[in-house]
Amino acid sequence: MQPVFSYQLMKATLLIFIFVFSLISCTGNKGESSGEEAGASQVSDPEHSAPSDQSTVEASVTPGGRQIIHDTVTDVYISDNGHSILYDTNNEEGFTLIEDENHLFTILEKTGNNSWVIAEKAPSEVGMGRVETEYLLFYTPEARRVDIESLNPSLTAQGMHFGRAFDEPQLIVFLKASFIPVPIPFESLLEGNLPGITETVDEEDPLATTGNEKVILELMLGEEDHQFGQGVAYKQLSKEGRIYGINTMPSFSAYDSLLYIIDAINFRVLMYDMAGTPAGKISYPEEKEGIPVVMQDIAVDAEFVYLFSSQGLYVADRNGEGKAIYAGGENHELYLRGKKSLPGEGLYQVSAYGNHDYLNLGSYFAVKREDNSFLGIFDSGHQNCQAELLATDTAGNIYVTVDEVEHPGAQFPGKKTVRVISPEGKQIYSLEVRSWPGGPVNRSLIVTESGKIFDAFYDNETGFEEEPPSKLTVKRVK
Repeated sequence: MQPVFSYQLMKATLLIFIFVFSLISCTGNKGESSGEEAGASQVSDPEHSAPSDQSTVEASVTPGGRQIIHDTVTDVYISDNGHSILYDTNNEEGFTLIEDENHLFTILEKTGNNSWVIAEKAPSEVGMGRVETEYLLFYTPEARRVDIESLNPSLTAQGMHFGRAFDEPQLIVFLKASFIPVPIPFESLLEGNLPGITETVDEEDPLATTGNEKVILELMLGEEDHQFGQGVAYKQLSKEGRIYGINTMPSFSAYDSLLYIIDAINFRVLMYDMAGTPAGKISYPEEKEGIPVVMQDIAVDAEFVYLFSSQGLYVADRNGEGKAIYAGGENHELYLRGKKSLPGEGLYQVSAYGNHDYLNLGSYFAVKREDNSFLGIFDSGHQNCQAELLATDTAGNIYVTVDEVEHPGAQFPGKKTVRVISPEGKQIYSLEVRSWPGGPVNRSLIVTESGKIFDAFYDNETGFEEEPPSKLTVKRVK
């Protein structure tokens, strides 16, 4: 009976060995990638294989329900044979992002943290016809491809690149019909919720106008009545045996057919009608708690004049005795938004953007509504431009200043225009204004609620203190 028992034992042992070997083989096949699948699989290439003591990848879930597979991606690169895009994390190396034996990949751009990658995909063997290349976008923490054209069929991924718009990094893609660049926030790409984009973008040049350039006011510099005390950015005042150093940047506003001009050196606000006739003045204290009051900006509404200073907010009754009363140092929000010193802020955003480099300026600028949809995307007509929201009027028109930048980093632009855009997103007209006010001015260009545009400037072209200006001029340019 002993031989029979030994034979049965050997047979059972052999069956167990076959079962274990099959289980291990099946388990190993789960990690292999094939075709064009993007995922977090390990590559079989020994040169890029992961360490033998591989740790388990734990995925975390975002509030939107997405899975973050890797917290940190340290590098993204092409495999030696060019058929795969690989990436490393802070824990492991050699994950496959995408693999295709029939195509070659090239990494075109990647963000500094390696989270976003733009790659080009081209056939391995070039045939007789046209070589079809494809632009691919990947988000590496989730090991997935983001398909731009699936998210919005009116967009094309060809030529997409990273840029900067609306004060944050963005992906720049293009409208298929016109190849106009469109900035898309990264978060919108992840959530699959792209901002509303209109196909019919205004490409026509707006009506150019020089305005009527009617001189409203000319103020000679000085301290007498109806003179203006500024002209240089820094002045010293001697009062009661003490020397005050004041940095001054004049600003002005217009409301109800009156102009209000800050004269900070003389601690007053000068008021004039549209014919240049004096209409009164507003005074405010020269100092508060022993410190000079340096007036910085002004806003006007139907009831009050708001003066924002280095010491806080002063408010004057527009129809009162012409004296401003200190309203406290915590009213910055009241001044900025409640009283429209920056009309349109919060309702619209404006930004210009360029190509391939966060610091490279471009020729297009975009206007977004409050809900993040695009009001319009416009060609500035300049090789390099900067754009900024100036104001809105009661008709709903949007006023945008567009600066042509001849030399990036220069203090003043080569050419400055005001673009007026309708609520429907059409450019109504383009008005060229002065790019250099001839001296230090906090706000030299203003738009009234009815759409009148005023420009203030000195008669000094150089701005050097050795050649001080002699007067300040205010023109109505539209």
